[in-house]
Amino acid sequence: VIRHAERLDMLTDKYVWLCSDACSTSQIFTDPETGKVDEKLRNKFAGMLGTHYQTGHGRLYEEFLDEWEKEDIFQFAGSGKRETSYFAPYGIEALGAYLLAIVEVGKTPGKTYSAENIISALVNVSFEGVTGLVSFDNDGRERRAVFDIVNLRYDSLRADYTDFVRIGVWTEGADENDVIDTNVDLIAPRFNFTFKPQFHGGSYDFPDLDVRNSFDYWSCNDGEEKTDETGKSVRLEKPDGQGANNIDNSYRCDEFIDCYNMSDEWGCTVSFPVLFIVYGIFLFLFICFAVACLLFTCVFGFCIKRKRVRAASPTFLIILCLAAIMGYGGLFAFFGQPHTVSCNFRVWFLAVAVITVISALFVKSFRVWRLYRSPTEIKALKDWQLILFVIASVIPVLILLVLWTGLSTPTAKLIEASSDDKEHLLCSYGSVAGMIGFYFFFFAIVAYVALFLLFGIFLSIATRNVVSTFNESRLIAISIYNITFSAIVTIPIVFVLKDSDPFITWIIIVTAFAYGFTATLVLQFFPKIWGIVVRDKFAKEASTQSGNSSGPTHASVTSRDSKAIF
Repeated sequence: VIRHAERLDMLTDKYVWLCSDACSTSQIFTDPETGKVDEKLRNKFAGMLGTHYQTGHGRLYEEFLDEWEKEDIFQFAGSGKRETSYFAPYGIEALGAYLLAIVEVGKTPGKTYSAENIISALVNVSFEGVTGLVSFDNDGRERRAVFDIVNLRYDSLRADYTDFVRIGVWTEGADENDVIDTNVDLIAPRFNFTFKPQFHGGSYDFPDLDVRNSFDYWSCNDGEEKTDETGKSVRLEKPDGQGANNIDNSYRCDEFIDCYNMSDEWGCTVSFPVLFIVYGIFLFLFICFAVACLLFTCVFGFCIKRKRVRAASPTFLIILCLAAIMGYGGLFAFFGQPHTVSCNFRVWFLAVAVITVISALFVKSFRVWRLYRSPTEIKALKDWQLILFVIASVIPVLILLVLWTGLSTPTAKLIEASSDDKEHLLCSYGSVAGMIGFYFFFFAIVAYVALFLLFGIFLSIATRNVVSTFNESRLIAISIYNITFSAIVTIPIVFVLKDSDPFITWIIIVTAFAYGFTATLVLQFFPKIWGIVVRDKFAKEASTQSGNSSGPTHASVTSRDSKAIF
């Protein structure tokens, strides 16, 4: 065993060898034929701790040794020296206890000397023996066990002594009948050391036996991979947010953001931080474009009035710009490690922004349809009617969002991802309804938005032949078709990929929303900007009466379109 342990490098200061009385003896490093000690082998064992049955002690034992030493070695094997085997004192006491138990049985008339009666009588047996006080409990069990603690030392405490040395005593711990103080260590009181143990290498300091394998980990604060050589100096933390610093190295480059500062995904082949930078730049440019469109609408819709803007209703265009800016802002909630606040912002900002854009497009298409259905009179919608309709359209979504937040609160928490079976901080939905509530409210909002899109498609088809000023109806129809197509394609793909590929899922979600808002702004504003800046060169437009209409209906609608301004 010791040679095999040496090959495994287990005979070092990191290990302490413990052995029972069977091997804590000089025989393990003594040649059985010559009786000589193998010093090289002994040094390998040095520092070993063992246990021996405690030998006799006290006045009676010393008197016994006095007599034992005088006996004839040929008459009594092992006599003639002042020592006995471990078991001799216990044999003497076993015989004494047996005889005293027989005496106890004999004190009761009529009792037989059966094994059962003798064992029962042991409860009343108590005497001073060669190993100390001998007594028995109610179950006939002898006093608590006591063992000598022995140590194979380099110094051996005595010159030329090569055997194990007694350095202390271990006494059996408390039993179930004892009153135990839970504030006291139950192990330490069992030991009583006369000498300090000597360990491998000759040290008297207790070695650290909590030997563990080294491991690599990722430091979020330092942004680098490190190694804990001891295997226990660093406590690995779960990637649960701001407090997590040292995380398992397997979280590195796993396409999930597990550090609050995203350091675990920097420098990876697929890098979220790089993606955030690129998309962040584009979203900033899109916001600037939306702000520019907003300023363009205010200038040429209210200050320097131009029919190209007035015909589309400045109020309608302002609502589109504000909704797009809100939508772009909501997309920034997808950046970085998920947080409960960002999880809620995603839902609220995007839902409100989307329904605002779609309801505005719907009411604009409804205006054209209304004019087309009434060729003899002008039924224009006022600005306050447009605003009131948009507000009324948003209110049901707000109610659903309030219920969603209360019953199935968007929360950032650790969830085991199916793609790698590790826990990551992701947006989930807890509280009362849980994921069932998420699916219910999500698809309720989707169904509500889809209803607007379906009516918008119907109105676009119904007004496809209307020739309106600056071709407004066609641009609105294209915007509605564009949003509808994006939703049909995006939603199924996201639900399929969300658990298996978070990187692609993120790209699809952010791209789809950014595309929807940006395409709507471009379709609604680019013709107007082009017309005013390039074609009209900021000059006032000429009359927009259509002279090439194909019929009286088209002509009348086109003529009224320039008058029926929102």
